[in-house]
Amino acid sequence: MTFQPTSTATGLPARPSLFAEYLARDRAFKYIGPTRANALFEALGPDLREAILSLDDRVVDIIGEAPAINAAAVLETRLPETEFLAWLASVRADIPIYKAIRIARAWGEQGAEAVKQNPYLLLAVSDWKTADRIAASVGISKHDPRRQIAAVEAALMGKGGLDSGSTRMSQEHALRRAQRLSGHSIDPGNVDRAVDAGAAIRLGGALQLLIVTEN
Repeated sequence: MTFQPTSTATGLPARPSLFAEYLARDRAFKYIGPTRANALFEALGPDLREAILSLDDRVVDIIGEAPAINAAAVLETRLPETEFLAWLASVRADIPIYKAIRIARAWGEQGAEAVKQNPYLLLAVSDWKTADRIAASVGISKHDPRRQIAAVEAALMGKGGLDSGSTRMSQEHALRRAQRLSGHSIDPGNVDRAVDAGAAIRLGGALQLLIVTEN
């Protein structure tokens, strides 16, 4: 059984079942698979997380007492992680659950707060359109320097850049692509800011995406 997101009038993909996906995916939540996770979400909706933590009778009725106690104990140790997942659901982030969990676990509480302040950090695991929609939903304007810097980074990552097997691009080409992505002119000074922020490095007159490999 899979979880099917719906759409809303805002144009953002709705993801009300993100937390239910989390329950179904993580083996620490014993005896809760997709069927029971869906049943929990249908019964409790956005209150599901709090219901599990409080050992709500409805949770016990659906999954049984022992799994409910285990789920509450697991959640108690993962509050920052689940709070970040709840935030992603609230802004209707269309990010696969495994990527959402990776962000929450790898970056920790401070990292999650950083993403809330600058959703363009999600470019590391998502695409420009998704990060841009989330940024708009939290009030980042079209001309915000964070958006312009991110457009430069996305240009280096996209067609003609990393997606085409190249890590290097001329500054002029990067600016043109960033402008097409953002729909607005890009202040060349934001290229310097992208370099200062560690999103790219300069190689002569070219820019190269800074790639961090995982161990």
